[in-house]
Amino acid sequence: MQYTEGQKAEIRALFAIKRRRQHLISLPLIALIMGFAFLENGNARAILGIPASMVLPGFLSILAGAIVVSLYNWRCPACKRYLGKQRNPKFCSKCGVALQ
Repeated sequence: MQYTEGQKAEIRALFAIKRRRQHLISLPLIALIMGFAFLENGNARAILGIPASMVLPGFLSILAGAIVVSLYNWRCPACKRYLGKQRNPKFCSKCGVALQ
């Protein structure tokens, strides 16, 4: 599909918002995963005062929620298809529209 210059600019602006949102999702999640890995030593009964039996389900819930939000967010603004695992794609691999 051919897009006007205005539509192309809007697609690039929407992609910039999606990319920023994706970073806001993934960076704290990575920090949470790393923190959980360092704090959990196998024998801990509590992590930061929270019982270990509550930490794992909470962690898994946050992880599942972040994955769902990421899958919903990381879509092409033009064709609405998933952009894949690339961190900063220049073009949509499905419709070919320029994202940057």
